[in-house]
Amino acid sequence: MIKHILSLVILLASPFVANAQENQRYQLSTHILDISSGKPASGVAVRLFRQDTDGGWQKVDSGITDANGRIADFLPETKDNFGVYKF
Repeated sequence: MIKHILSLVILLASPFVANAQENQRYQLSTHILDISSGKPASGVAVRLFRQDTDGGWQKVDSGITDANGRIADFLPETKDNFGVYKF
């Protein structure tokens, strides 16, 4: 079990992150490091939530970090991605 995990970088991509396999574009990526070792934290489950108009939170995406501690394909590019998000 990974101890002391810190979400080091959450980037709003500008320009958007592109997935070459699907030619899909994404607007958000993550990078998580294990601060006890200073190395990427692989295999970490991450869920992304968007706040709705009533103040509640709706899950919009999830993923697991790769060997580099990254998830590059959060939040597919759409016209209605404006809002408040949390991990």
